[in-house]
Parts: sequence; structure tokens; C-alpha cells
Amino acid sequence: SQLNDSSLTVNSQGQGVGGDISVVGESLFLQEGATIDAATASSDGGNIRIDLEEVLLLSDQSEITATAGIAGGNGDGGNIDINAEFVLAAPAGLNFITANAFEGNGGNITITTTALLGEQFLEISASSQFGLDGTISINSPDLDPANALVELPANFVDASDQIVNACAVDRQETGRFVMTGRGGLPTTPSRHPSGSFVLPDLGPLGMQSPAGMQSPAVSESHGLQEAHSFTVAANGQVFFVSDASDPATNPLERLLWQGRQAYQQGDYGQAATLWAQGVALLAESPREEMGVLAQVSLLSNLALAYHHLGEWEQAQSAFMASQQQLTPELSAAYPRLRGQVLNTQATLQLAQGAAPAAIESWQQAADAYAEAGNEAEYLQALLNQTQALRSLGFLHRAQAGATEISAVLDEQPASAAQVIALQQVATGWQAQGDAAQAYAILQEALGIAQSLNQSGLISTVQLHLGHAAQAQGNVTQALAHYQAAGARAVTPLTQFQAQVSQFALQVHQDPTRASALWAELIAPLQPQMQALPASRDGVYAQLYLVQTVLAADLAAATPQPLLELLTTVSQQAQALQDATAVAYTVGYQATNHHRP
Repeated sequence: SQLNDSSLTVNSQGQGVGGDISVVGESLFLQEGATIDAATASSDGGNIRIDLEEVLLLSDQSEITATAGIAGGNGDGGNIDINAEFVLAAPAGLNFITANAFEGNGGNITITTTALLGEQFLEISASSQFGLDGTISINSPDLDPANALVELPANFVDASDQIVNACAVDRQETGRFVMTGRGGLPTTPSRHPSGSFVLPDLGPLGMQSPAGMQSPAVSESHGLQEAHSFTVAANGQVFFVSDASDPATNPLERLLWQGRQAYQQGDYGQAATLWAQGVALLAESPREEMGVLAQVSLLSNLALAYHHLGEWEQAQSAFMASQQQLTPELSAAYPRLRGQVLNTQATLQLAQGAAPAAIESWQQAADAYAEAGNEAEYLQALLNQTQALRSLGFLHRAQAGATEISAVLDEQPASAAQVIALQQVATGWQAQGDAAQAYAILQEALGIAQSLNQSGLISTVQLHLGHAAQAQGNVTQALAHYQAAGARAVTPLTQFQAQVSQFALQVHQDPTRASALWAELIAPLQPQMQALPASRDGVYAQLYLVQTVLAADLAAATPQPLLELLTTVSQQAQALQDATAVAYTVGYQATNHHRP
């Protein structure tokens, strides 16, 4: 149902009590100043109840009101109950949900929803000028208040000598007042597309050279040998043991190594093919414990490769097979391998938008690595966890964790984990408003990534450098970083994120060229969007492009590309069951449908 520049009203302008309104349906769009009105002049406001299966959308200064005493009377505000899968306020003027009063008491507003989005464009009020304020309750079944709790120290601290009165008058802005909570808001498609760079654990196979891996018990002078059995070290590492010397007779080890190389270069299709062949070879071998362990590791890797390709059914199938073969007995005996499987599980969960579950899985992975004595993987799991925390808006916890991990890694040789730790610390500084500090830290991260010569890392850091430069107002520098990010990208997703960021900045800087820029971008972007995997980061990047196009009103001349993009994103968001992405998609579809 839609209300455009119209009203559904049972208000009272005299002494009578306001009537009640009940709306039941699939979705309800209030646009162009539309109102649902049960307000009164001097008596109690009416009650409004809205029950929707999907979306309640408010845009263009629309309003739902049960305010009482608008003429100065003493009536109480009415009650407003809203039940909808999503409540969305579109970025086109401030919208209102009110149950206010003048002399009486404010009413009660209850909103039950999976996600309340666009709250910066929505004012919810149940106040009274002379009476008691009403209550506002927003209930979301997916919210877990425990995630925002931090255990306080048992010993009290005397803070009297730790407070500086830097916010006093005439201090020339030398201080700032900051009110902290969880630290920020969850990641939404309206922010710069940067996504996550989750560090994988490709397993404890202990390869030592491209040609293959030798058992520690075998002398180097013996050369390459065919794998006939496995040995497992105390820390869970699986070693292939052989007594043959012909490298051509060692296909399994060659497949494993080549799969790793392809994965690290971003060639996930090739990695999946090679690892699938490895799984098939192991399946033909006798069902010994060592072979089962190797197959668990390979299936976990295969799930990672499929997830990068957006082939979710195959990814889930491979991961479930890995879990099934990792029996409780093997899981307890080999914590290193258990950590690998849990790290993969968390990666899949985050990519599908299930950040709370990913946080728990990474904590379990870290515990397993700690049990096995694997410090590098332990730190890597905690570092991955900080990215999931940040996506939920827990910026303080994420920043504290990334800073601590970065300090530890700073004492170790250069690694991908060191780069991502610095990038996470820089992201925290930028969220606090210090883009200059973020830029300096990212420059350090870029130097390490370049020394490692890993294009994927370099591209990711360049993308964040572009965001930091843009935050400082350095447009030329930001564009250069975005171009560098796209040039070094090893995946369609990173390349797309860089191009979309560059396009949005150019549109913002020169609106007169926006239409021409969009026309130039459509053709090269379409094959890239088709190559994007169906993941949370991919969907959010596409929604950021949609937002840019709608905000600049670029679809009027060529509407078809935007319609096709919205259809694709809608299907992907629903397949991922990402509530936030679904809600934004519905809102953008409504905005596009009703634009002039």
C-alpha cells in the first residue's frame, strides 16, 4: 500500500477523543508528506496499530502521529504499535513518529522490527511539555545486549587526578567532549565500500617448497618422494612421507601446493579445481586417520575457494563434509585442525552477514589455536574477529584488539597479518575523526605489503588510503589511490569497490559531469558486476553505487541499468538472508519507483 501526499486520519479538532487506526498488510510506503493521523486538539490522542509482513517506509517528511492537545489541551498522547520486518526512513527529509502531549502525558510508542534503518532521517518522540513523558520501546530479536557489555575492574580508580578541564570557556577548542557507547553504528551500504580482508588458514600441511614437502626425517639429498603415508606432529601438522624419488609420481602434494598458490593470487576457480582433485585422490586412499585429517583440511580450503566464487551451495557442502569428517575424537586430539575448520566457518558466516556468529566462531578458533600452541594462527583468528566486531559497530573493542595485536606483530617478521592489523588500527583512527593519523598508519601498512609483493594486500591498503585521503579533503590524492587499488586488484570485488569509490568522489566533486561519468561507467561495470560473488561485501558495494546514482538523479536518461542492478542485488541479499541489505534494497527500489 502507498500513501503519496495524502492522509489516513481519525483526528479530532474538537472535544472528542481521537479514533483508532489499524493497518494490516504486506508493506506500507508513506511518501511526499503522507500522514497517518490520530491527533487531537484537546482530548486524548487516538491509538495507531500497524502490522506489516515486510516493510514500513517513511520518506519526504512523512508522519505517523497520535499527539494529543495540539491546541493546548490536557489530553494524553495516544499509543502507537508498529510491527514490521523492516522499518526504513529514506534520506529525503526528516520523518516523524510522534505521540506527544501538551498538558497530559505522552503516549507509548512500541516498534518491533528486525531492523530499523535510516534512523538519522526519523524522529521518534513521546514527550509532554507539562506532563509525564511517554515511553519508546524498540524491540529487535536479533539484538544481543550482552555483546555490548564489558566487565569492569574490581578495584575502583580515583579519577580526580585524571580529569583535565579542557572544555572550559576560552580554551580555544583544545579539548573535545565525546560520549562513548559501543563506539559506533553497524556497517551499512551507505558507507564507503571497503569490506573485510579475512586472513585464511589453509591448514597445517607444512609445505616447504613448490615441488613438494619432505618429511623432517628425510635428508634433503634424497630429493622429491612419492607420498605413501602420513605423519602427524604433536602440534597437529600433517606431513606426507614417502620413499620414492620421482617428482612425477607425487601428484597429491603438487595439487596441494598449486592450489595454495592459486588461492593466494586470487585465482579461486583454479584453487577450487586443484583442491577438488586432491580431495578425490585422498578419497581413493585407505581410510586411515592421517588421510582423514588431510581431507578435513582440504575440504575446509575448498569451502573457502567456493565462497570467494559466490558458489554458496558448493561452499556449504564442502564445509559440512569437512565438519562431518572431523569427529569429536579427532577434534579433541588435533586442536590445530579444529582451529582451521572454525576459522573457515567464521569466514563463511561473516561473508553471509552473520557477524555475531562469526565472532563466536573466531573466539573458538583462537581457543583451539592457543591449545595447540600456534601463536601466529591465534593472533590471526583474533585479528579476523576484530573485523566482525567493527562491522557490528563495536569500535572500541575492535580498536583495542587490533592495537594490541599490531604491537605483538610489530616485533615479528613482515606478514599479511601485520598489514591487516595496521589497516584495522587506521580504520579505528579514521572512525574517531583523525584521518591524518589513519593515513600515516596506512602508509606504513602499504610499505609492508609492497615488501611482501602481495597484490591483494596492496590493493586493499590503497583502497583505504583513498578513503583516508578523501576524508582529509585531498581529492587528487584520493583518486590516485583508488586508481592504484583498481590496478592491483586480484579479485573482481576489490576492483569494483575501487571503481565505485572513485566514481562517487568524482560525482560529488563535479555534479555537472555526473551524467557523463555514469554513461561512461555503465558499459565497463556491467561485466564486473556479473563477476562479483554473491557475498555481503559485494552486495554492499553495489548498493553504495545505487545510492550514488539515486542521490545524483542519474538514472532518468538511462533507467534500465539501475533497474537491472536493483533486481540482481535484491536476489543476492535475499539469498544471503542479510536483513540490512534487504531493507536498503527495498528502500532504494521504492525511491527509484517514485522518482519524477
